[in-house]
Amino acid sequence: SFTVVTPKIDGTNLTVTYKDGMIYCALTRGNGEFGDSVNHLISGIKGLPDYINNKKELVITGECVTDKKVENFRSYVSGALGLKELSELKSRKIRFIAHDLFGIELDYTVRMDFLTELGFNTVLDSNFCNKYPQDGVVYRLDDYYVSQKVG
Repeated sequence: SFTVVTPKIDGTNLTVTYKDGMIYCALTRGNGEFGDSVNHLISGIKGLPDYINNKKELVITGECVTDKKVENFRSYVSGALGLKELSELKSRKIRFIAHDLFGIELDYTVRMDFLTELGFNTVLDSNFCNKYPQDGVVYRLDDYYVSQKVG
């Protein structure tokens, strides 16, 4: 049975890889097959720590949202991640909320608690997430090994 329910944040997906505690790569979904690099914008995205106290390679997925009130939330954020200029991105007040962590064999809630300890906002913080538009919920298996078995 699904034991964890998280909000489905209505934003734009971003995958961030950390190596040796530093951001190595940040990719959007791109065309669905190949992601688009947004490495030139990462310093302007709130909620992405410049450094984490972990030397392992970690791949963190999440949603980018904005702290601004806009009509078409997802398009606004997606457009921001397509910008060439960091200064323009900063004016859009983009923020990252983590929803999963790969590269570490831990139960889902433990992974999210680990990300919180590293300085990330996660979908498990309902008070924080309720500030942003949502378009449903996500049902998750907490147990890592069961989730890997069922896919």
